[in-house]
Amino acid sequence: TQDSRSPQGNISAQENSLTAEKKPPKPKKSLTIGAVLGTLAAIAVLCVSGMAFLTNTKTGHRILDMLDGVSYEQPPSKPGPNEIKFYGRRYSGEYSGETDKDGTADGTGHFSGSDGSRTLEIDGTFAEGIPVGECRSILIFNNGDREEYTGGFEDGEYKGVGTSTYFFIAKNDKNKEKKVLQGEWLDGENLSEGGTDTTYYHDGRVRVYKGSWADGTWSGAGVLTMNFPDDNPRSKSVTEGEWVNGSLVGTIRTVDEYRDGDTRVYEGENSDGNWNGNGVLTISHTDGTKSVLEGTWKDGELVKGTDTDYKKDGSVKKTEEVDRTSESE
Repeated sequence: TQDSRSPQGNISAQENSLTAEKKPPKPKKSLTIGAVLGTLAAIAVLCVSGMAFLTNTKTGHRILDMLDGVSYEQPPSKPGPNEIKFYGRRYSGEYSGETDKDGTADGTGHFSGSDGSRTLEIDGTFAEGIPVGECRSILIFNNGDREEYTGGFEDGEYKGVGTSTYFFIAKNDKNKEKKVLQGEWLDGENLSEGGTDTTYYHDGRVRVYKGSWADGTWSGAGVLTMNFPDDNPRSKSVTEGEWVNGSLVGTIRTVDEYRDGDTRVYEGENSDGNWNGNGVLTISHTDGTKSVLEGTWKDGELVKGTDTDYKKDGSVKKTEEVDRTSESE
């Protein structure tokens, strides 16, 4: 019979969170008024279509965020004294360290400044006012959120092995929610194959994605693991499948482990973050018995198929036909 201890296959949003969250991006190069309006419209669509904090969007290293209400100007080709370029934007403030003949940061040093909306601190190596090589940066957003990064830079963007930790201060003033992106950065926004995205939630859940990336988010084959706090009947949930633009698509395999020793395995089709389509759910109990639900699923519930209970010796105890198609319409 179907497991009543948790949602019947509901792998969306709050419980398993099988989509990538959006974090505020770093501002990029200047735009025309038309492009800005287009960007704002796109952001509005994302805000409507996604859930707060658990949105089906990108990690956002290159997605332009104009919500700060700041008009950015194209920086000069080379920053001047007490200026640097970070992700294509000019930050002005105070720099101490090695410079070139024009007084521009060039060599080892420390910078602290702002672009008019966000403050930035960087310790490391600079070339003509641009962070390169190994650096440590702290970027503070106007809502209080902050991102700390330690690792390689190239042309003012993340490149090479590094770790980015984003603290969701605006979401939780106790600073218990954060996202950690770790691995080899390819182009400022994408991690290489096997890069990890770990999210720590205020309620004690820890979610880890490891797999392929594209356009700054989960894309391609990947494995998502959700570890639950002690007060949850489940201890862990592991989902393998394909992601497109941060969302799980197609056929998946999910294994739920319970603290009492039982396991629940779903193999089948998925859409909209739920079990939808043909699939098989196997619930194995510690006493050696099991139940197998097979057929057509809709929003995590078996609507048409069979529900079979098995004895310890593997023989069938009973089989029931399931048809809830009229209820699901």
